[in-house]
Amino acid sequence: MDGADIKFNAKLQMPVKIAQEQKPVLLEISDSLDAAEEKLRRPYKDKIAKFVDSSASWYPLAIEKIKEETPDPGKTRLLQIFFFRSRMPIRWCSDWSTGSTPMSNMAEG
Repeated sequence: MDGADIKFNAKLQMPVKIAQEQKPVLLEISDSLDAAEEKLRRPYKDKIAKFVDSSASWYPLAIEKIKEETPDPGKTRLLQIFFFRSRMPIRWCSDWSTGSTPMSNMAEG
């Protein structure tokens, strides 16, 4: 993936495919910050693309954390990654039979 491939929709979301998941994972920029309305510059898009491309290194950590917090870890998958413009911490939501989607901090990039 290249920074030029990073194109968020009006809801500040973008589905991406990573090798470890069968279904797309939704990238989302937090809209709670004023900076969310600013145009993304190429260096920031490059960081996002590099992060997505490095899923082999962070995905196992995310899944392990999801399994720790999930009542039925056999039915989990990575759904969404939130980016915050100032520090880019990574968050995920887990999907399981209860329909709940808790969020936990994973790492900073």
